[in-house]
Amino acid sequence: MTETLRPELPPTSVGAYTPLEPLEPVTRQAIATDAPWSAPMRVAFRFACAWLVLAFGVDVLGAIPLVGDVAGKLHDLYVPALGWVAAHVLHTAAPAVDLPNGAGDKTIFWTYHACALVLAIVATVLWSALDRDRPHYRVAHDRLRVYVRYTLGASMIGYGIAKLLPSQFPDLQLTRYIEPYGEFSPMGVLWSFMSTSHAYGFFCGAAEATGAVLLFWRRTTTLGALVTASALANVVALNLAYDVTVKGYSILLLLAALFLLAPEVPRLWAVLVRHAAVPAQPLGTTTLGPLPPIVRRVLKPLAVASCIGFTFYGTWSFWHASFRGATPTLWGIYDVERFVQNGAERAPLVTDAVRWRRVVFDRGDRFTVQMMSDSVRRYRVTLDSAARHLTIASPREPQFKAAFAFVRDDAAHVRLAGRVGTDSIELALRRIDHTRFPLVTRGFRWVQDDNYNR
Repeated sequence: MTETLRPELPPTSVGAYTPLEPLEPVTRQAIATDAPWSAPMRVAFRFACAWLVLAFGVDVLGAIPLVGDVAGKLHDLYVPALGWVAAHVLHTAAPAVDLPNGAGDKTIFWTYHACALVLAIVATVLWSALDRDRPHYRVAHDRLRVYVRYTLGASMIGYGIAKLLPSQFPDLQLTRYIEPYGEFSPMGVLWSFMSTSHAYGFFCGAAEATGAVLLFWRRTTTLGALVTASALANVVALNLAYDVTVKGYSILLLLAALFLLAPEVPRLWAVLVRHAAVPAQPLGTTTLGPLPPIVRRVLKPLAVASCIGFTFYGTWSFWHASFRGATPTLWGIYDVERFVQNGAERAPLVTDAVRWRRVVFDRGDRFTVQMMSDSVRRYRVTLDSAARHLTIASPREPQFKAAFAFVRDDAAHVRLAGRVGTDSIELALRRIDHTRFPLVTRGFRWVQDDNYNR
């Protein structure tokens, strides 16, 4: 006998409840029907399957234990091929090289995904020609959803935890307190905005991490996809508006979330827009074959916990080492009270293109020089506190080489003597209190009788 499912009616104290749109009885047999898919739907699935596997496949291989080396060797094989495609097919202005600079929108990224798109189209055509008689791909679709759920969830866990700690948006760099706003890049504006309020960053990270965790279970996949798609829509909008260099990857993640959400759009439309009742959707069982209960009850929660735990530990270690370790010896913002070049003191004139106005020793071996024109130049500093010696260099300015011996007279005054290139330089520095800036002192207030918008 076929079991009949009927929507349960909520209790009411005023007459009988009548749904806005009565629902015909739906059977479990009808829900689990093997009705054939339309031809466009089958073609769309073939393309989605090929493209999603190509778009995220290398990242997935790199994250699997004992398979990471294979992904690395595969990477070494296709990078030269991508370079050839970029130069001879796409004719890109920049070479397709994988520079370790943290940028995501590199030429090699777009070249790879252009090739992935072409290969997905070719695979779709061949697949359609060889498998045209198959009525549907329900099993393959279910397995593809598992692949996308875990891939997207693992990625979003990383981004969420990076904001919760926070390591993606740490404390505002000291240089930002003195740099003219007009000198900021759009991405620098966004990063400074996020770093100014850890509470807002925590809120964004909580949304991303919550959506990611919900994706790991079938029952909560739709809710997880809704939360994740909402969070990623905001991320994509910010990346596009502020020219952040991970536009492409954030769009890929958003498309993956929309893929998970797509089958539920008709049901969501019926409930949220038409206010119609819909039957419960059967969750089904895993399509990976009959698995022992220990796999579902023990190994899966252990795998999810390991993913979250290792990601948290790695992010916490980086955050603590980079932003929560011991305060650097000379950390702070300093006015250059005296600047002597080759024995001659240079007056603090705004027209002087050589004299330094301020220097900033920040965390993470960052060293910034503010010129008399207020423009800033960023370098890397290596400091030996025991020897009271520091060296300054910049990968973007190979000709710039500087080395100084320093003496700390007191907590606020430091003297440096050394060479910048071929010039001898002596500096007398006075530390200024960065906590005096309104950005730091204003704080949060419930009651405000006037606008404080400076």
